[in-house]
Amino acid sequence: MPGLTRNQKEQAIECLNAGQRPWVISNNLNSRIQTIEWLRKQHNATNSMDDRPRSG
Repeated sequence: MPGLTRNQKEQAIECLNAGQRPWVISNNLNSRIQTIEWLRKQHNATNSMDDRPRSG
């Protein structure tokens, strides 16, 4: 399954900030709950929705 698009990430963060449950968001975006939880953790740590730079 491909990752979330930037728009989907923004939508998920907005829903999380509005108090919506991660399982509801994951159902709406057709993604895993772990993905939404990871996105919340990353957003809280970095205040960004961008992926980290990769080496290579």
